[in-house]
Amino acid sequence: MANPAGARPKEPESEGLGNAHGDGPRPGFARGTNPPGAAGPSAAVPPIAPPPAASGRPPRRRRRRPSPKLIALVLAVLLVALALVAALIVVKPWDRPAPGSQPALPDLPAAPKAAWTAEIGEGVVPQAVLDPGRDDPARKDRLLLDTLAGDGRLTALNTADGTVAWRSPQLYDARCVLGHAGIVACLADTTVHLFDLRDGHPTGTFEVAGTVADLAGTPDGLLVLDYDSAKASPIALRQYSWTGVQGWTREIAPGGDYLGTPEGPRLHVDGDRAVVTAQGAAGADDARGQVVRVSDGVPVTDKPGAYGFAGNGLIARLTPEQTTELLSRDGRPQGVLPGTLIDLTGDAAPADRPLFVLGEQGVSRVDQRGTVLWTSTDVSLPGVVCGDTVLEGMDGHITALDFATGVRRWQESTTMSDSALTCNGTRVIASPGPGGQDVGGKPGAAAFDLASGHRLWQVDGLAAVFPTTAGLLSADPGLVTLYR
Repeated sequence: MANPAGARPKEPESEGLGNAHGDGPRPGFARGTNPPGAAGPSAAVPPIAPPPAASGRPPRRRRRRPSPKLIALVLAVLLVALALVAALIVVKPWDRPAPGSQPALPDLPAAPKAAWTAEIGEGVVPQAVLDPGRDDPARKDRLLLDTLAGDGRLTALNTADGTVAWRSPQLYDARCVLGHAGIVACLADTTVHLFDLRDGHPTGTFEVAGTVADLAGTPDGLLVLDYDSAKASPIALRQYSWTGVQGWTREIAPGGDYLGTPEGPRLHVDGDRAVVTAQGAAGADDARGQVVRVSDGVPVTDKPGAYGFAGNGLIARLTPEQTTELLSRDGRPQGVLPGTLIDLTGDAAPADRPLFVLGEQGVSRVDQRGTVLWTSTDVSLPGVVCGDTVLEGMDGHITALDFATGVRRWQESTTMSDSALTCNGTRVIASPGPGGQDVGGKPGAAAFDLASGHRLWQVDGLAAVFPTTAGLLSADPGLVTLYR
């Protein structure tokens, strides 16, 4: 799968926008009666009676015929209503407008101010930031700084004021993931250390087998990918509960050299499906990846390949012909896309994610039937879809395309050769991507208005920048600052 720099999984539609009103009968009073406590009709004022008819017969009422203009207006309203109902009935999932990306940042003001600065140790710069609020808004009061390559610790900060909530014991060269129900799991060598997210209290340790190439947390436990490149060992995927009990084991590929990609075999999880990517020197022609169920490790497909997630409840397989085959969650073929699927959102694809492919003609937006909706040569690897805008940050520029037509809306320059893009609905934040920087080797961050591309602010000369749900976290050796 083509994986753009800094792309993030994406995001689902906002909650609370449903159209169920729940309007029931309103309390009232029967016609011709008075509300409780109100005075009744006055006895001195008799009711008004209709005047008697002159002939003794009831008067004939004249019927008023509606005017032609009124009839035309009613018919027009009915036709519009029928057209709207028909559109709702015939709309297909792939014809829906693009979903807004899940907000990863609060709505920063035009000139964000530093909320706090925290000392994290002399010369220490975080390599990554674990953001619990991204998956669980109730836990957005913590940010976990991965400084394991520096001082060997995991540092938890309070997002309100930057004070240190807790620090782990030294676990040099460990890898940490967020687990279920406030668990933090750190793997050092073959030992998994578990900590409580709130106070850092150690809740247990357990051992895992093999040489760990990657790991991922799930609601039921930890998935560990075992591969020893020095021995060209087989690739195995193992599941452990959060109490350390080993569950199922599944061999993904036989022994061999699976370093066709720089990072080697990798693990990606989306709900109850796990994808293992494993490619030899020939790339997609020698792909040995597999898709398995997280619950029991049973393979979803019957052949190895280069697999990934396509959103919309679909799995994607890159073919040797550089097309993308779509599969259902249980492995049934669903169609073929004319190009290599571009992963806009990373591991956790939203339910209604749009599909983009990279082909010989450029970048195309396609539907699930493989129909090309538009093709653009203004971008090569778009990074995120935000509302009705497709965004890319490459080659020192931010480029915005119209989602419906593919027409370029705006393009602005940045100080970054490659940018990771984060959208909060009205603004796009450009922070350093993995492609390096252009200004003095130090990254920065910039904010642009999503509609116009107008540059709102820019901060340069930072050692690292991390967009989080609490704000924009910048890092210099020994210090981190949160901007809101």
